[in-house]
Amino acid sequence: MDESYLEKRRFKRLKFKENGLVQLDKDTLKVKLLDISARGALITFVNRVSFRNNEKFNLSFSPVNSSILLTYVCEIVHCCNKLAGVKFSPILE
Repeated sequence: MDESYLEKRRFKRLKFKENGLVQLDKDTLKVKLLDISARGALITFVNRVSFRNNEKFNLSFSPVNSSILLTYVCEIVHCCNKLAGVKFSPILE
């Protein structure tokens, strides 16, 4: 991935290395969160994946030493090999 993308980020990101799961339709995929911001996250998949931009899925993870499970509805902004940038989508009732 071109490193210039990292320079174009609009929001401050915090390093946040946690294991997580992506739920897409009936599939569950293992991921690792690399960092997180107020509006999105950078994740890496265990296996190579192919997503389309704007594709939505649920992302779940538990912070270290916590029993809380955080779940977000996410939308793909960019995806290359195992790395994906996602933005958090609003949950509509």
